[in-house]
Amino acid sequence: MAASEPLVPDFLHMHVVMFPLPGTSHIIPACYLAKKLAAHGLFITFLCPDNVIDPGRAQLLTQDPNINLVAFPENKFVLEGWSKSESVFDVLIEFAQASLKLRGPFETFMEELMLTHAASPICIISDNFLSWTQDIADKYKIPRYILDTSPAQLVALIFSVRTLKAQGLLPLSSSSSSTLSIPGLAPFPTRDCFSCLLDSNPKYLQDFFIEQFSRVHEAAGTIINTFYELEAKTIEALRASALNPNKIGVWPVGPLLPSQLLQPTLVSGTISQEVGQSIDKICMQWLDTRSVSSVLYVSFGSMFRASVAQIQEIELGLKASDQPFLWVLHSPPVSQSSEPASFCGLPGVSQSRVSGRGLILSCWAPQQLILSHPSTGGFMTHCGWNSTLESITMGVPTIAAPQFGDQRTNCRLMVELLKMGVEAVRGADGIVDRKEVERAVRYVMASKEGIAMRKRAQELGDSAKKAVAAGGSSEANLQAFVRHLQSSTSGTCSRLTPEPASA
Repeated sequence: MAASEPLVPDFLHMHVVMFPLPGTSHIIPACYLAKKLAAHGLFITFLCPDNVIDPGRAQLLTQDPNINLVAFPENKFVLEGWSKSESVFDVLIEFAQASLKLRGPFETFMEELMLTHAASPICIISDNFLSWTQDIADKYKIPRYILDTSPAQLVALIFSVRTLKAQGLLPLSSSSSSTLSIPGLAPFPTRDCFSCLLDSNPKYLQDFFIEQFSRVHEAAGTIINTFYELEAKTIEALRASALNPNKIGVWPVGPLLPSQLLQPTLVSGTISQEVGQSIDKICMQWLDTRSVSSVLYVSFGSMFRASVAQIQEIELGLKASDQPFLWVLHSPPVSQSSEPASFCGLPGVSQSRVSGRGLILSCWAPQQLILSHPSTGGFMTHCGWNSTLESITMGVPTIAAPQFGDQRTNCRLMVELLKMGVEAVRGADGIVDRKEVERAVRYVMASKEGIAMRKRAQELGDSAKKAVAAGGSSEANLQAFVRHLQSSTSGTCSRLTPEPASA
């Protein structure tokens, strides 16, 4: 597999290969990191299977002369499980197996790239779930840096995996009474850890993620999609020797979001191309008719497929709450698709029962625009980290309904530590029932506590925007990382951590 020509200018020596995990939630922050590094004078080769990245974000990268988007056309990254599987475990296993198949094409690409002296990269930046890229980096004696697309809270757990494994504590207990102590962090329930490390998960997943995370200390450093003010104690713990015996670099540079979203004052309707999707005029026009902070936005990400029963409970809970809502719905699992459909092909949702107060969008919505709209006052979410960071940055309190992966960790951060959300608790059947939906909606949207959460969310949003502005902690960390790369290429530094930007 050959890279497109010309790859890099002959005079350029600061060439970085970026290889995110081929999933939307990982590609999005990687795109914005690539843009930031390119703006600081680095040339980026961005690798991605050609059927994964959407046209809008591909255009975002290709418009930058310092970014070269290279696809894997002969290695289709196909995940049928996203729409056909009944079990999220099956999807994750398929995802893990598919990610391992990328090793061959990546090795071929790097071999060809290293033969071109002018194009030889100074480092690889790859996802934490692609730990085998460390082997290729070691082969060519160039450093590998990790892009962590989860909060520092989860990165601290990842940093601890090697020790936990040596102590025989993995997989972690899924018992509600089990707790985990990580240096620098208060004890917390193991059930709030990364779900694939729990004993309730298939052994293949346990082994896969333990292997991925055990190699973190071999990297030269980690770039985290968070900001110092949000997780200061955890970031300091990550930089201390108890969690980080090799003293690898730790650079929080987030939020990695479109630049327009990070302005001190956002003018509604100004985001288009950089978001990577066209603006849904119907959605925006509907929000324009609603009062400030009155609308609850409901979306559970691109992967979760609610059952017919869960859709019905959410619908009835939203109706009982008497709150305007904008709901993004995906079709239920395939085995339930034969159920009678009553709205947009989605069973259990009656247009006549929601047409007065709610707007239902099928499959996709301009989430960043919705969260930035003045009418949006709450977000019912699965707690994926991109969605969580967007709600923080836009100052919108959350109703957390976590499913798997890092989502329980993110829920704990939002609800218990940041105090800007409430959890919608699932019953023994795994469903959030209508009364719980109604309770959570009323709490966030119409209670004194909800008002306090909204104020706290807005304060955190201001901090997020300051972090990425000139003189902010994330911008300082980004500059420190670039200086680190510059000193590494001059032979004066390889694995040394630069003086961190703390605030």
